[in-house]
Amino acid sequence: NDTIFMDGVKFSADKKTLVRFPENSELTEYVIPEGVTKINPMAFDNCCNLTSIVIPEGVTIIDSLTFWNCCNLETGKIPSSVTEIANDAFEDCPCEEQLKKDYPHLFKR
Repeated sequence: NDTIFMDGVKFSADKKTLVRFPENSELTEYVIPEGVTKINPMAFDNCCNLTSIVIPEGVTIIDSLTFWNCCNLETGKIPSSVTEIANDAFEDCPCEEQLKKDYPHLFKR
């Protein structure tokens, strides 16, 4: 299994895929490192301490349930490189409705 951990976050060995953010992390804000191009489905599920996430340029797809039930996630910055967001990527997040208003062309129906 070719994975590494940086600050408790699990990445692929080449650091291009964010595999898993720790559910019990105390962090309230997280900036995904530059160079990451893929975020695994459910990588952030149930991370209720997070209130803000910054996704770097280079990420093109935000998969199904990536941020599912991040019950305090209020803001998310979507880079221009993103071409598609799964309709349920931000399911049960406070920011879901606003993101769907701000980026309606990106959400899969």
